[in-house]
Amino acid sequence: MTELKTIIKALIEKNPALLNLISDALLTNEGREAIQTEDTYFAEQIAKHTTVLDGISDADIKKRMYDALTHCRIDDFLFFYRYLKPEIDYKKIQTGYNELARKGYVGGIEAILKETGVPVILVDQAVAQGYNALIATGRIEAIDYLRQLSGAPPSFSNSAVQAGYLSLFWGQKFTVMNSVRRLTGIKPLIPTDQLDDSINQAIQQLNYEEAAALVHCTESDFCLSEEKTREGIIDVISSGKITQLPYLLQISKQQCLKKLPAETIKAMLDSENPVCLEFIYGHQEFHKYQVQYAQQAYNAAVNAGNLRLFILACQSGEFNVSPDETERFMNLALTESNTDAVEFLAQSGVSINPRPEVVQLFLYRTDAKKRVKYTGLLGVEYSPIVGEFVGRLQNGDFSCAQKLYESSQDIRNSISWAQDIYKILGRMNGE
Repeated sequence: MTELKTIIKALIEKNPALLNLISDALLTNEGREAIQTEDTYFAEQIAKHTTVLDGISDADIKKRMYDALTHCRIDDFLFFYRYLKPEIDYKKIQTGYNELARKGYVGGIEAILKETGVPVILVDQAVAQGYNALIATGRIEAIDYLRQLSGAPPSFSNSAVQAGYLSLFWGQKFTVMNSVRRLTGIKPLIPTDQLDDSINQAIQQLNYEEAAALVHCTESDFCLSEEKTREGIIDVISSGKITQLPYLLQISKQQCLKKLPAETIKAMLDSENPVCLEFIYGHQEFHKYQVQYAQQAYNAAVNAGNLRLFILACQSGEFNVSPDETERFMNLALTESNTDAVEFLAQSGVSINPRPEVVQLFLYRTDAKKRVKYTGLLGVEYSPIVGEFVGRLQNGDFSCAQKLYESSQDIRNSISWAQDIYKILGRMNGE
């Protein structure tokens, strides 16, 4: 490296404006030498101040451009392409796309697509290798983009998944490990002693979200003792980390509630945090607080859309319950097939009209022996074909849903938006 190159690099990093003090001839010469040695980033920085590429033949630039693509140097490719804007060699671009896919460089594919407009066509082998490359390095956020580009559903080898787990484990990205577990269904193989050390380290940092994620994805039998649970609750409340509370409770024993200091309980209630309130209202030990704070719990449940807290608050206090909010939570309970909530809300005495498609889907999913009970509670007649129609739509079985619509006047009469959906389905099928 020449002294001049050292100075230029220092100026690029610390004070680019001073590059104007160096003559164009010297800068151009350094930039062209950088291109010859494939230090394209250095050349690109110099090109912001002088015409580095003007003295190089188009054929040479084009060759370097495609060489950069072959070796997955995206920034280099784009530097040459933006200067030359040559006629595209589609075959080479497609080869480049597939090489990038194999290595999991989906960001590079996106950048080239945006710059050149060349459609992406990926071969199955490149996609399969790409999925494994992404999962092996823990880059699960890019997996869906590769799926969109290729149209192929994700699949992974066990070895690639385990490599990804190790990468994420040593990087202490346990919530991402949990996401990998949900995506792949493959259990991580982490030595027990290392696993327990990492869980305890996360707990010491009051990062219960990461600790719980690691416990769940590894199916560890780790569980906080009653004393540690109590200490943990006090610590997360006093440090203002209330959002960590639900994760703490996921990995703890909850038999130590009477021993919680009164000031900690009051802080949880005054926070109006739905997680804290749900915790308090879920245990009879706190009955005297439940009556006193019922209105606040109700308001928090409404704001957060928390069905369980809404019902607990309604059971604990006497206040005016909004029909609109009751109807909203009934729709949620029906959607989640939460039979206890459905029964409570149906018997609440509040006049509501839940959405008919949600009601019919709930009944469709309900055991036939119990269905009569719920038709009575909800005051409706059961329409199997309406319930099946909504269920097919939710499961993505559009072809069957379309046929059901065509065969049933009941669907048209029951669901206001069914005709619009039918038209959309027809266009999806080219009709």
